[in-house]
Amino acid sequence: MLSNVSFSALNSWFLCGESCKRTYFGERFPPGISAYRGRSFHDTVEVNHSQKIDSNLDLKLDYMQDYCRDQYVNSIKNNGYFLPKEDYPYKSKLLNQGLNHAVGAIKAYKEKIAPMLHPIKVELYMKSDIGLGMPISGRLDLIDSNGKIRDFKIGKKKQKNWEHKDLQPTFYSLLMYLKEKKIPDFEYNVIPPSGDVQVLPTARTFEDFKILIQHIKLFIKDISAGVFRPAQPGSWICTEKYCQYFSTCKYVGN
Repeated sequence: MLSNVSFSALNSWFLCGESCKRTYFGERFPPGISAYRGRSFHDTVEVNHSQKIDSNLDLKLDYMQDYCRDQYVNSIKNNGYFLPKEDYPYKSKLLNQGLNHAVGAIKAYKEKIAPMLHPIKVELYMKSDIGLGMPISGRLDLIDSNGKIRDFKIGKKKQKNWEHKDLQPTFYSLLMYLKEKKIPDFEYNVIPPSGDVQVLPTARTFEDFKILIQHIKLFIKDISAGVFRPAQPGSWICTEKYCQYFSTCKYVGN
């Protein structure tokens, strides 16, 4: 049983309850290459942000890229990774692409994002009771000197208005509001493979919080009752390419 509601667990439940159950309540499998790509990037910028609080300077690019490379390679070596059967022939190519994207994203971050950051809190863990019998919790990438929450992502370029519809800013803004009694500004910094950074500011309202709490209430009700609904048949996530549990899932005839 979960002790806290995290955004990652809630989002996993939205996509597929069965996958959520197996990830958070059972036989968690190694993640795919994209997860290691993102983790190595985040670990690297966390190191830079943490030291910048006192130094007010960014680490050198070559140091950060070397650190990112080591994190990526060692994490995959130590933990293994998920790869669909159809991608086996391209394993080396895909692993190299993941590494190159992560290291390339560090360059774009160093040149286009890092100079405008003035962190005061890094990887801030927050937990709050919202009266549903299970607290919500999360770890925020960075709180800037102006109180803004900044979140960093690498991957595909986001579609127009995505940041205003995504649930993560609502979740983290609620956590911050419950502590500070003020709704914070939120900004995504997205780095696609092209290196063309997207700066995507957004904000949430009390009405957004009310809707989120209704979702969390249903999440808690379902998991407490042991109800884990599978993804809709035909959903993009219900394929071997995107789900490490696909080959052993009872809902796809295996």
